[in-house]
Amino acid sequence: MASANGMILMYVANESKRKQIEALCTELSITSKKLKPSDMNKTVGGIIGIKGLKDRKNISIPLGYMFPELIVFSGIDDKKLDVFLESYRNEGIEKVELKAIVTPHNIKWTLYELVQELKKENTSIR
Repeated sequence: MASANGMILMYVANESKRKQIEALCTELSITSKKLKPSDMNKTVGGIIGIKGLKDRKNISIPLGYMFPELIVFSGIDDKKLDVFLESYRNEGIEKVELKAIVTPHNIKWTLYELVQELKKENTSIR
């Protein structure tokens, strides 16, 4: 379950960047959790520790699917989120394109469904 200061879930392939983000989380007392490709069928709520949200084995993930870099913020208040994002920029950490905040709407989605929605939003914004 997320700490009182929240949790950041992340999939960052570049080990150096991942370590920078983990260090920033530690500095701000935010729990960080590495995501794995095997988490794609898990619900967002299940990953953050909410009981009763089952993994969904019936979603079809394309063969050879590449898990994109992703950061998901859970239980972090607006002020702390602003501090995290400002510190992230100030430390010159390379950008992660896909970011989300856990909401009542997306908590039952699988990680794969969340990624697909973020990709759609990212494309429509450009």
